[in-house]
Amino acid sequence: MGETADCVLFVQEFDDDPVTVGPARDISLLDARHAIGWQMRIFLASLLLLLPVAADENWLTASAIPEGATLKVEYTSSGCFHHERARFEFRNGSVKVWKYVPKEDQEKIEWEAKLIGEKKLVKAEIEGLDLLFAYYQAGNRGGCTTVDRIGMTLVEGKRVLREENHVDATCHADDRPGVLTLDELLSHVEEGALANPKPAAAGD
Repeated sequence: MGETADCVLFVQEFDDDPVTVGPARDISLLDARHAIGWQMRIFLASLLLLLPVAADENWLTASAIPEGATLKVEYTSSGCFHHERARFEFRNGSVKVWKYVPKEDQEKIEWEAKLIGEKKLVKAEIEGLDLLFAYYQAGNRGGCTTVDRIGMTLVEGKRVLREENHVDATCHADDRPGVLTLDELLSHVEEGALANPKPAAAGD
């Protein structure tokens, strides 16, 4: 009786027609249904608090780049035994990729961007990139020794439409089924460049 009475007393705070509860009065079936209805509403509201926050509808994606715009992504990955840097430019369903390599014959290490190639993206790759960007945008920091830094800029001509900067140190960006990491995309473009080398220029 104590637990049920507590529920009905809770209803009194919200009901315009409060239910009178006393030791000499039994709770009617209608009162009980009313109390259970409020319990259900509270339970559903609690579930909503546990759901992930909906993504900002303006987050950058690979699948919704406006016509005439370019999504530029600067990617740096550093760890105990590696340092990689690459640049990706997405436009009209294709991607161009540059990989930063040390300049030759330099006493001080300097990096230059070397064009690796260009690739027409297939549907699975675009969807995989959307999953990856959503993972970054969720703000998963992590505690891995490998740290990835991702700078994303949507431009139209010289006009910047939106910028995002993310840091990922989870080492788990590729755990979600269907995700396409930037390292994997780089490999896809490199494999395509090896399979379809540019013809040698006349005189080479």
